[in-house]
Amino acid sequence: MNPLPEGGLLTKLLQIFVFNFAGGVDRLTPDAQWLLVLFYGIDLVSTGIWFVMRRELDMWSLLTRALTAVIFGWLITNWVVVTKALMQGFLGAGIKAGGDSLTELDFTNPDRILMHGFGVTAVIFRMIADTSLWSLKTQVLNLLAGLVTLATMSIYIVLAGFAFLALVEFYWSLPVTLIMLPFSMLPRAHWLAERGIAHTFAGAIRIGGIALVLSASLPLMVTASWGSVDSLTAAFYTLIIAFALAGMAWKVNSWARAVLNGSLAFGPQDVTNQIRSMTTQITHLGIVMQALMDTLAHTDPGHASRQPPPTARNRP
Repeated sequence: MNPLPEGGLLTKLLQIFVFNFAGGVDRLTPDAQWLLVLFYGIDLVSTGIWFVMRRELDMWSLLTRALTAVIFGWLITNWVVVTKALMQGFLGAGIKAGGDSLTELDFTNPDRILMHGFGVTAVIFRMIADTSLWSLKTQVLNLLAGLVTLATMSIYIVLAGFAFLALVEFYWSLPVTLIMLPFSMLPRAHWLAERGIAHTFAGAIRIGGIALVLSASLPLMVTASWGSVDSLTAAFYTLIIAFALAGMAWKVNSWARAVLNGSLAFGPQDVTNQIRSMTTQITHLGIVMQALMDTLAHTDPGHASRQPPPTARNRP
């Protein structure tokens, strides 16, 4: 199985992982089928013993267990196909909710996400290159803008890594959850199968959430127009937005668990902590920016500190 497109280094590495994990599912399928038959046999034997002892037979229960065995037998045989369709469904929903600005091919190719991030930072680099003034102050501002933009590029690399890890974890869990499916036939251990299915849904929801975040933001950032804003200010804007996107992608994992548990993953206390942390960071950033602007202002020949002292008057 090779469900991912051709691409760069990250995508080829992802293909290797997916191929090996899908191959693990194929190798474990006979074992999972054997466990399903074994546990179903144990369930039938226990039902027969109960009938011999109590002379009671629940035909509806027997029919339900037989249907359960058939359904889970089909799931075990088609586990990769079913889970891939589930993942693609949530992925497509996330992309559609984000405005259809990305495609499934973009998301399943982490290198394309990386290129979108580089396209965002290219906007700032073009602003730096188009600067017509060559004063020392302008050059220092452009240098700082370039450093901030490089930091933004590193965050977009992390975003591509989030998409990469979400896909790897989803396919990595398939062999593990496959072995958990046969436990559905044991009344006291069926929770293992439920946890395996819930984990698969959580992984698909996580992929859909990350796709929503990236689809709603990346293409807009690439085509953003900053007008007359200087390069350093625009660079800080893109850095803050990149931090926000990375935080949202990081929080998607908690959101996926919260959706399955029917609870909120971002309560009032989390909002307070986030606002307090953001306020502190903005305050520190403002102090640094003010100190930087004061330092650069001293390089202006017209600044008061660069003017000669007034000549003292001689007493008569």
